[in-house]
Amino acid sequence: MTVDHRIRFRLREIFSRFAVLGLPFLAELRRRAPRIRVAVRPADNGRVQAQFENGDLDLALITPEEVPPDVHARCLFDECYICALRADHPDAATAPVTIDRFCALDHALVSYGGQQFWGVTDDALAKLGRERRVVLSVASFLALAKVLRMTDLIAVIPRRLVGDGDGLAMFAPPVNLPGFSKLAVWHERTHRDPGHRWVRSILFETCGALEANDSSLA
Repeated sequence: MTVDHRIRFRLREIFSRFAVLGLPFLAELRRRAPRIRVAVRPADNGRVQAQFENGDLDLALITPEEVPPDVHARCLFDECYICALRADHPDAATAPVTIDRFCALDHALVSYGGQQFWGVTDDALAKLGRERRVVLSVASFLALAKVLRMTDLIAVIPRRLVGDGDGLAMFAPPVNLPGFSKLAVWHERTHRDPGHRWVRSILFETCGALEANDSSLA
């Protein structure tokens, strides 16, 4: 099938998570369609449906609770959380840590506003009558990884966002944390369009290749 590779494509994703799937996807798009134009926009949960309806957005990579009604969706992958700290951290040699030690350590987390000191880990701990000490909140997972490599802080982070884990020790959290799914979502407006179907097929193919690589390394 012939596709006009000069189409303009608008993608919505959280920038700090973009390296996980977005960058490999764009690299493959550039390889196959050098003339394609892609606009990547930051997350704006409250406007996804309006952006779809207005034609301002073609594809969103979001979690199920963010999906607006009356759209098409496909699950890309399921994600889990891991603990991460620098490889030569005093607690790295005895990891995984106990829940007592986990709560005693100083923690960092990601808040996209950079001001929240509470997350899914704190919800899970609260159900057990426990709490941790969060001393740093940053707005980017990329920044968080650098912080962990340079400090004695520990963080709970989605596994894929750690990348190759260079300079970090990783282990399962001592508390049960629900994972999450990442979905590709698009509007009926582009559902049957040949160009957009082709772009989505590249996304699904790229995601499948990444999943196969992750499985081979497990």
